[in-house]
Amino acid sequence: MFLEQSIQDPITQVNGICAIMDMKHFGLLQLRHSPPAHLQKVVQLIQDCFPARFKAIHIIHEPTVFGILFGIVKRFLNTKLQERIHFHGSSYDSLHQHIPASVLPEEYGGELPAMNNQEYAKVMLSRDDEYKSDMRFGYCKKDTGGADPVKESSKDHRSQEKISKKKILSAATTG
Repeated sequence: MFLEQSIQDPITQVNGICAIMDMKHFGLLQLRHSPPAHLQKVVQLIQDCFPARFKAIHIIHEPTVFGILFGIVKRFLNTKLQERIHFHGSSYDSLHQHIPASVLPEEYGGELPAMNNQEYAKVMLSRDDEYKSDMRFGYCKKDTGGADPVKESSKDHRSQEKISKKKILSAATTG
């Protein structure tokens, strides 16, 4: 949903996306819930299907266990996207070599005020019906031999809907 919201901005449509992924809270639990088949689908969606250009992906505060996950993900990434991924650990100086502090929030060593995740969550939740409507399209399995693609069950989408608005707002205030 975050990426779908991001591409609504005409400036992003022209300039592309420069993302910062803060992996501070990534741990074994998240690793356990990241099977390679799922990771492959996520990578395929982002690099082959999503209608946005990823100019750079900056990963900060990555724990050691994240290296295991990225080792799996890297196999699915094309060379162009691999070259656009930058690891910074806890070094904001390293991040600032790519992104000026003048455009970063204070939590990333920047000069802007802290991010207001609560407000962003409200914007996303205001479009909840639109996102649910879009989920009816599902995903298509890869065509294997001339047959029409088969639409996958929407049960995966139903499990995503179990995340309540309250949990989203709660995560936004603690994130």
